Amino acid sequence: SSLIGKPLLKQFGLSFDESKAVYVQNPQSEEHTMLRQTLIVNMLQAVKLNSDNGQKNVWLYEIGKTYFVEREATLQDGGVRETQMISGVMTGESNPNLWKQTEKVDFYTLKGMLMGLFDMLGISNRIRISPIDSSEYLHPGKSAKVELLGKPQITLGYFGEIYPILKDKMKINQNIYLFELNFGKLINA
Repeated sequence: SSLIGKPLLKQFGLSFDESKAVYVQNPQSEEHTMLRQTLIVNMLQAVKLNSDNGQKNVWLYEIGKTYFVEREATLQDGGVRETQMISGVMTGESNPNLWKQTEKVDFYTLKGMLMGLFDMLGISNRIRISPIDSSEYLHPGKSAKVELLGKPQITLGYFGEIYPILKDKMKINQNIYLFELNFGKLINA
């Protein structure tokens, strides 16, 4: 669902831009009061649900829209910017097998998967991956920014390991890696 609410954001310790939030006039519950500004909330919620039900190896992705108020609404224009995004999450083992020991998912597993995607799209030579200084939900030493080189240079998104504090808040005892990229810009490239 594209609907989220403050309780869900608070559960994962994520903030949102109040001035750009698109609110529902008659919400059914506190959990569905606004349209999402990121897909990350849905990804973390899916990991939590799977973990609570005993599934430790989770690899998921979603292509969906985010919503931001950009200008005053008129009869011809709702004033909302919709952005097509792609987001994914990985946790657990990289190749679960009953007969041999496998490796845990890590930063390089996720980076390799994304580089494979960029290679399939034929844009890997135009991609620059660089460290990020700070993020609301990503560990600063284990996360990166994805940029598309050109004029102008475009930030496609971010990927990395979530903060240990957030992982502990979710009551999950294994590392969680996620990404969120602007799908429209990626496809246009």
